[in-house]
Amino acid sequence: MLRAVVLRLRRRAGPPLDAARSYDLTHGWLSHRLADWEAATGRRLHGSGLASASPLLDPAGAAVLAGPGAKAGLRIALLDDALAEAWEQKIAPGIVGELVRLGRTLYEVEGIAANPSAHPMAESWTPRDVEAWSEDRPATPLRLGFITPTSFADVVVLPDGRRADRPVLVPDPVTVVQHLGRRWNALFPDRALPEGALTELAHITAVVRIDALRTVAVPFRGGAVVGFVGSVAFGCLSRDQGGWMLLAQLLRFGTLAGIGRKTAFGFGLATLFEEPTAVFTNRGDRT
Repeated sequence: MLRAVVLRLRRRAGPPLDAARSYDLTHGWLSHRLADWEAATGRRLHGSGLASASPLLDPAGAAVLAGPGAKAGLRIALLDDALAEAWEQKIAPGIVGELVRLGRTLYEVEGIAANPSAHPMAESWTPRDVEAWSEDRPATPLRLGFITPTSFADVVVLPDGRRADRPVLVPDPVTVVQHLGRRWNALFPDRALPEGALTELAHITAVVRIDALRTVAVPFRGGAVVGFVGSVAFGCLSRDQGGWMLLAQLLRFGTLAGIGRKTAFGFGLATLFEEPTAVFTNRGDRT
């Protein structure tokens, strides 16, 4: 089960919280609540990469944590059944009205949005739901809106033989497809996608359109996380419906599970839009 809920918060005391400095704070709050559940049940949850807490930003990257009425939005993503159970049993009951401290700022939880009718980024899906959604789609490009800073990493070998991560700060189609394919297979091994199909898709996926794509740096734990925000439309250089379906499945999955590095801290949050005006042929021509 992939579940995302949005907490509606109102600032009660302290200065407005700068969204750019909130990633570690929101992650710490969620991790603390999950640790309480582990202590109460004696059960052990999976790694923190299966849960994330993202401050909600608008597509232009402006903070809404201190927006009109000093209200905030906090999106929580839970990517397996144990985490969903922890949410239902330990965190959600009684949370409305609770005070949440993020740094020097105190917020009150006003409500929980748990489905798209309450908030467009609140929803619940199973892997089969994601597959079925992609099967019903036409062969048209899809546009990803990267809301919080997103980046990838290549491993490089330094002259002294050490390995290091080299940041990838562009939404390269090959990198995006390979990353999402690996993450899908890690989360759902019983529904694993064939490596051959992922490799082929990675090399027939192309960027159709780019809007307001830019690089931003976010303060994080004494340093900075650098990533890109903006939107990118992806299409498939093939008339084969199977390629389009697999691309749609991976991109939809990415909006639920996060894309790129440090998703547990709320980075790599994206939303999906249709791009009906751009159509690719099998020659790669745009019409």
